[in-house]
Amino acid sequence: MKRILLVILQVVVSAELTLQLLGFIAPHWRSRAGKLPTASDAVTILCVGDSHTYGAPLPAAESYPAQLQARLDARPGQTYRVVNLGVPGINSAMIANRFEDHLVRYRPDLVILWAGGNNRWNENETESWGEAGAPSWARRALLRVKLVRWVRFLGSRVALAGDGRAELLHWEKGRSTTWRLGDELIEIRREGPDSVRVSRERAGEGARKDLTRMVETARAYGLPILLVTYPYEQFGWVNDATRSVARELEVEMLETVADLARARAAGYTRGELIVMAAGPHPRGV
Repeated sequence: MKRILLVILQVVVSAELTLQLLGFIAPHWRSRAGKLPTASDAVTILCVGDSHTYGAPLPAAESYPAQLQARLDARPGQTYRVVNLGVPGINSAMIANRFEDHLVRYRPDLVILWAGGNNRWNENETESWGEAGAPSWARRALLRVKLVRWVRFLGSRVALAGDGRAELLHWEKGRSTTWRLGDELIEIRREGPDSVRVSRERAGEGARKDLTRMVETARAYGLPILLVTYPYEQFGWVNDATRSVARELEVEMLETVADLARARAAGYTRGELIVMAAGPHPRGV
């Protein structure tokens, strides 16, 4: 029995060393051959968030992932795939609880995360706010083992087509909304119309924990991640949480409050930049 266990250990260690070696020399292959041999040559950018990512209430082409795809398509050479995983009404806890599965399924090269704006009214799955904000050190260490990630990849159903955009299945005003995202149904429940039940302090702290958890998970997978703030003063509580995480974890961040101010200074009206249907949302310009 001891001999069998030793053989298994040797196989596991050999496999991990091989994967680590491949991970080390792969960038050199890319620089010498011009590209890395993969199933797809497209650079995948995963856009994760709520209605601001989805693009509500505007046409799909005006969502920021669609606009990003169009701009990248205009660049010669490298091809890109921008995946829109925004779900209107979703909170940061619901996003964080599905985040690692999205990384495994889509295998992105970059993640753009814009989340937390719905935390004041959406308490679905916020039990995690009572826990630590980031994965435990043991969990993070385990995710850094390439063999563990490779086994997860083998067991996943990777989405190779489509942009992943959510599909609305059911809407009951002031009650619930159901979306299909990939092969999952996501139900968002609320007690009543326009109800705000969560304090700014709790909602912001929840966002901080969830953002921290997702940044740490992305880093464990070796993925760069970009955080985004909301371009509205009334969302200061979640913007403060986002800035705090970006500062503490040294993550790149898009400061859209400043971007909105620059656009206004350039002559755009607020109505040209922001649509107020279903709450404030940025529009395509």
